[in-house]
Amino acid sequence: MLVLSLFWIILGVVLGALANGARWGLRARGFAGWRATLCTLGIGAAGALLFGWLGVFVFGRPFGTPAALWGGILAAVLVPWLLALGRKPVI
Repeated sequence: MLVLSLFWIILGVVLGALANGARWGLRARGFAGWRATLCTLGIGAAGALLFGWLGVFVFGRPFGTPAALWGGILAAVLVPWLLALGRKPVI
């Protein structure tokens, strides 16, 4: 399971990099600097790891990786959007 966890983390980092390349990460949402890029990579890795383990416990070990894939995509796209939404002043 350690190998699967490492694979899910790498998968999440790749998904975070793709989100940055598609301008869906924190840098596209008004956060500046290299920390925003690294945070997007970390958000993708954390989402993939969390959803991978949830997928293992809910669906079984063969379906942990597809759950990690979808969880990493959702985390890398939705979390930066929600953080930017929370940063805007409400009129």
